[in-house]
Amino acid sequence: MKTTGKLLGTILLSIFFGGQLFAGNYEVDKSKSTVKWTGKKVTGQHNGIIDFKSGSLEVNDNKIEGGTFKIDHLSWKN
Repeated sequence: MKTTGKLLGTILLSIFFGGQLFAGNYEVDKSKSTVKWTGKKVTGQHNGIIDFKSGSLEVNDNKIEGGTFKIDHLSWKN
């Protein structure tokens, strides 16, 4: 899961910055960022959206080296 998150973060930053990641910290824009989820079971599924409380990524030498994301799991919506 940790590797998947790093890979996804790298892909998203590469798209936004044209393949070049500049060293520094990148903050989550809470007004534009959400986590969309789907939980599936034999009899159906549930979908929802969870908002970020905060988040950041640390980038050095064109690589994501760390980061933290806080989500408000009590405020999910369908």
